Amino acid sequence: MKRRSLILRGVIAFLVVACIAPMLRAWEREPLNVFAERRARAVAAVNAPIVLFGYTGHEEANPSYVFMQEENFYYLTGHNEEGAALLLVPESADEKGWTGPREILYLPARDPSAAGSR
Repeated sequence: MKRRSLILRGVIAFLVVACIAPMLRAWEREPLNVFAERRARAVAAVNAPIVLFGYTGHEEANPSYVFMQEENFYYLTGHNEEGAALLLVPESADEKGWTGPREILYLPARDPSAAGSR
């Protein structure tokens, strides 16, 4: 009976890994210039400021929840941590007096003393 239970657990573990593997591959890190090109295309297509929020990490109350970034946010930034936001400003904003950066990635404040606990 114990052997049967052990085999069943092994089969279940294998199936879980087999199901999750394609999702993990989809989130593999691409070169930074790929994300930059995507952002440039997006802001050129809209020709207006774009504000995009990533997930906060509080979208699900399930205690076994594993954080995965919002797909569009990840597609443009490659950032896979909670609580970030992105501002993209087109070049046409110069005509209206904009002198700031074209791209701003807002990240939540970090506690340096808690950095070792991660």
